[in-house]
Amino acid sequence: MLRFCINTLGISKDKIVTYKKFEKWYTNNVVKYTKNYIHPIDFWTELKGVIKGIMGINWNRDGIIPKDILKKETMETLISDGFISKNNNVYKINESSIQEIIQHYCDKGYKNQELIQEIEKLRNYFLNYNFIDKMIKRETYLSLPADYSIFNEDEKNYIYDLSLKYQAWLDENGYYDENDLAILVLKKIKNNEIEKYDYILVDEIQDLTELQILMLIELLKDKSNIFLGGDVH
Repeated sequence: MLRFCINTLGISKDKIVTYKKFEKWYTNNVVKYTKNYIHPIDFWTELKGVIKGIMGINWNRDGIIPKDILKKETMETLISDGFISKNNNVYKINESSIQEIIQHYCDKGYKNQELIQEIEKLRNYFLNYNFIDKMIKRETYLSLPADYSIFNEDEKNYIYDLSLKYQAWLDENGYYDENDLAILVLKKIKNNEIEKYDYILVDEIQDLTELQILMLIELLKDKSNIFLGGDVH
């Protein structure tokens, strides 16, 4: 898949950061200057798979939704029932999936009602959401369920600080890691600059991030025509 991204984007291999290149940067710029040692493999895994690679429960990285996407009364109902939170005029969907929210109201007798139709707007918004930041926000990272990470809150704050330094190093040198490449390919897909495929077969799926999997799905004419194989960690 790395080769596909490189060829599609026309980026030199010298500009691609894999683990070996990352480890050299980490050793020279982090290990030498800190007492809070985290093994480079552990940091790389957290950085690649979570901070830069996660897509979230509704495939919206930070769960933020426009305040005007739903009617005021619908938004108030979802806030009252704990599905959406509001902080500093920012609306964010909590840990429930859209399907779980819809099922909740169907069970309460709202089936085929306007409320369900309104919530479907959120599903469509997330499916068509096309602006992807290179990293999830710190508050999103810290609020992830415990099973997403092996680190405690203090360690996660430290790791996020290191991740900012890592991303700055990439940007300053014109480097890209595999998640960055996936974002660039996704942008090309959204702009109809890439011809889509009928079928995609992927092995070793456990080595890919959610962001990379999203890229593969978006490369399909029919999003159901993907076969994934891999090991369970």
